[in-house]
Amino acid sequence: MRRSTWSGGWLIGVLIGVQVVAAARPAPGQERLRAGMKDLGIAGGYSISHRTHAGGDDVDGWHVLPHLGFVLTDEQGPGWWRGNFELLAEPMLVHFRSDRDSGTAGGLAALGRWVFATPGVVRPYLEAGVGLLGGQLNFRQTNCDVNYLFEVGPGVLWFVSDTTAVTLGYRFQHVSNGDACDKNLGLNSSVFILGISHFFP
Repeated sequence: MRRSTWSGGWLIGVLIGVQVVAAARPAPGQERLRAGMKDLGIAGGYSISHRTHAGGDDVDGWHVLPHLGFVLTDEQGPGWWRGNFELLAEPMLVHFRSDRDSGTAGGLAALGRWVFATPGVVRPYLEAGVGLLGGQLNFRQTNCDVNYLFEVGPGVLWFVSDTTAVTLGYRFQHVSNGDACDKNLGLNSSVFILGISHFFP
């Protein structure tokens, strides 16, 4: 099975899982997130590149993703869209590898996250962000030491206590160098994330 088909299946599975988990709502609980709260967390991720360009490398990646977040709003919005807006700063360390080469990059991303105010302990979210990666990469998709990063995707916060949540998420990630180097096909990947977050005043 081609890697793009496999990763596309994972995306569909994650989206279905988010809907199923959100539908299985426990009894309504208290408002968990409030404006002014901080979010300190750590996550790990695994990425699989998409076959979007002929001649591109198949690139896997291991991601270390700590973050510091700030909940900027109380619950806002009508109906099912009601939720909280959170802004996150996410340092990252990523080790990319293909059959012919490997490289490690570090960087920083800023993400905006909308956390839906569903009843109970499960809170789905949507997030998107941009960032910079620095490190020696030598793949057909990019061979620059500095790359731009764009990512977007859904996830869930599963609160295991009043202040601590397990995070399960998916991101579509695009890495490119903006034509600063001679190779810039762009590295498009599916990133699967598992982590933990602690919210505090």
